[in-house]
Amino acid sequence: GLGPASLLIDSSDRVHYIGTDMVLSQQSALLKEATPAALWHRLFPADRFARGTSAPECFDPNLRPDIRADLYAWGALAYSLLTGADLTKMAQEQGRPWVTFTEAHWAQLEKLLAQLPRNSLHGWAEQLGVDPEGLLADWPRNILAVFSLLLNADPARRPRSTAELLTWFVDPPPAPIAGLIALHTDGDT
Repeated sequence: GLGPASLLIDSSDRVHYIGTDMVLSQQSALLKEATPAALWHRLFPADRFARGTSAPECFDPNLRPDIRADLYAWGALAYSLLTGADLTKMAQEQGRPWVTFTEAHWAQLEKLLAQLPRNSLHGWAEQLGVDPEGLLADWPRNILAVFSLLLNADPARRPRSTAELLTWFVDPPPAPIAGLIALHTDGDT
């Protein structure tokens, strides 16, 4: 998982790759969530992020990417591998450095997922370390719901950890409930 959390630029501007154990331990002050967005963006400027596969917050100087940005990138790469889509080109066509996924994208992914042989899906479940029956329940609708959350432009909608993502693969979260419902009536009825 090469991503913002696995790179460190020291005070001499040398780039260091930080192994997974170090990232998870969060020993470096730079890796802690308290690192200000301005410092983060000085060390990891937007032009260093891959177009099309990086989360929108990677390009916002007021936000500090976290694990949800890495999970977005994983989801974008998975989408690209499954569909053959060139996400860099899609981002350019949309006029931004990230991709906004539309109903047409989800329909394409659903069609491809529906055609996959069940025995390969059991292999996926094994590789992911999730219950095969849970993964295959309501296939491919549940996995599409997870991908739509994983690739959501709003980081708050995405899973907060890899463990949560794996849980979602077998038990997706419920659809959001509207905070306000407006009702219009005619006349006195």
